Amino acid sequence: MNIAILHFSARSSGNCAAIAHQLRQLHSGAEIALYPVAALDISPCCGCNCQCFTRAEACPHAHDDVRRIYQAIMDADLAYFILPNYADQPPALYFAFNERSNCFFQGNEALLNAYLAVPKRFIIVSNRPTPAFDALPQYHTAEGATPKLLYLPPRRYCRSSLDGTMMEAEEARELLRTFVHE
Repeated sequence: MNIAILHFSARSSGNCAAIAHQLRQLHSGAEIALYPVAALDISPCCGCNCQCFTRAEACPHAHDDVRRIYQAIMDADLAYFILPNYADQPPALYFAFNERSNCFFQGNEALLNAYLAVPKRFIIVSNRPTPAFDALPQYHTAEGATPKLLYLPPRRYCRSSLDGTMMEAEEARELLRTFVHE
């Protein structure tokens, strides 16, 4: 099995990175590609005239990492998206990744459908569910598919959202293990 894991935290030693590490352990034997999005070169949409809406290759940022990451997800059998809650919203890294999909899929419905067909699971590090996160899967899963979404609240495990220790709590690891094996 080929698995792509993307974590969208700007912090390399936070809970999202710890969850990614735990996922690698839970999928031992699988071929895993880990993408800490903060370490990638993904430009946000800006400084253009929306050229990608007419021709995907016309995006002025077309040579950053976004195409490589979308392709890696399409080559995977399963993809995980791990997102922290920043002020009740996904982080800016996620928005940049998401909005740049135009320069990859624009005008190529077959490519988009192939991407949407890859099973994806979403792990949200948040002390409370928010509507902003509940809507995330709709952009990454086929219409009518039931996406798998897990909220992992650090406070529930007596952990700080900032110290990156949530996966040290057995209850958190067990919840993640159950989610992986559903």
